[in-house]
Amino acid sequence: MRDFYKLSKLTKYDDDFKIDQKDEIFFKMLDYTKKDFIIIDSIEELSNIMDDGKYFIAHSIIICKGKKRFFKGDSAISSNKFIIEFIKKEIEDKDLRSLLIAPIFEVSPSYVIFIHEDGVFYLYKCE
Repeated sequence: MRDFYKLSKLTKYDDDFKIDQKDEIFFKMLDYTKKDFIIIDSIEELSNIMDDGKYFIAHSIIICKGKKRFFKGDSAISSNKFIIEFIKKEIEDKDLRSLLIAPIFEVSPSYVIFIHEDGVFYLYKCE
């Protein structure tokens, strides 16, 4: 199965990552989704949660070869403002996909937002 969904409508700061960087960042964010979560009720509430700054955003697609998992979605770095605008447009166009979003981090994210393709937003916080 091929998924050609791209974050092309998102205003980006950077999308030139090495493949191993994308995998590492994505799987660190994905690990957070195994923790307790809070459901975010609206895009406005999501906007209030996301502080000004740069965020890593990734289209959540994983493939497996044997026991090894690989990230195969598109990813980029953008601002909270551009990400919120992008999500609103995707909802309006009925083309929202599963996304993981986290503030830029060195070791581990302070929180992760998972956006399900049906428009439900989940917040996973660092403990």
